[in-house]
Amino acid sequence: MIPISGYMATSRVHKKSLHKINARKLTLINETSVKFSMKKSIAILCLVLCTIVLGSILALHSEPALIIEIQLTLLDTEDPQNDAKSDITSGSTKCYQINGYAPYYPAIKTENEYRICLSAKTVNIVGTSDFIDGMRHGIAIEKAIDYATIYNSYIIENASKI
Repeated sequence: MIPISGYMATSRVHKKSLHKINARKLTLINETSVKFSMKKSIAILCLVLCTIVLGSILALHSEPALIIEIQLTLLDTEDPQNDAKSDITSGSTKCYQINGYAPYYPAIKTENEYRICLSAKTVNIVGTSDFIDGMRHGIAIEKAIDYATIYNSYIIENASKI
């Protein structure tokens, strides 16, 4: 009887070991499936985000007025001098540039004023052009030129504070 009970005990131990091994295999399979599923989800999410970004970029290039309007929303278009004062105070002076036949700085008339703008950071207002793509684009360009003219004039007048 001892050998049989010994055999049975071995058999129970063996069955328990097999259950543990099988349970571990299932756990590994499930973990692998979850990891693969997460990687697949992340890849799909990245693909969707890239598509959205690419679509947005293409949409902006077909709407130059929108590009200008977005840039102007970040500025105090009602009081460009206030922006210029703040920038001088914070030490982050810049001169705004408009695109025409070639990029230019509105309100800059002399070589000395041009040097002052070159020593400051140049910010090109993207979307401006000497080619006007409709009424909305023309209005956006005018607003950008007005802002840049007032801002740049203030920077030049206060160049000694820079």
